[in-house]
Amino acid sequence: QPWGGGCRIVEWIDSEGRLARRVVAEHVTEAEVAAAIRRPTEGRRHLMGDDEQMPRDTLPRR
Repeated sequence: QPWGGGCRIVEWIDSEGRLARRVVAEHVTEAEVAAAIRRPTEGRRHLMGDDEQMPRDTLPRR
């Protein structure tokens, strides 16, 4: 594999009720996923288009 191993996106509801996501390696254990969720995010953050932390566009009412 020229780009390294695979990965997967883990999603959960954070303590503030928002959807959170973290990318982990393809072959991690459940304990490693839990540790990744507890660990603070390092480096660059990438927001997805449907990220609930982003402001929503609202249309004017008629």
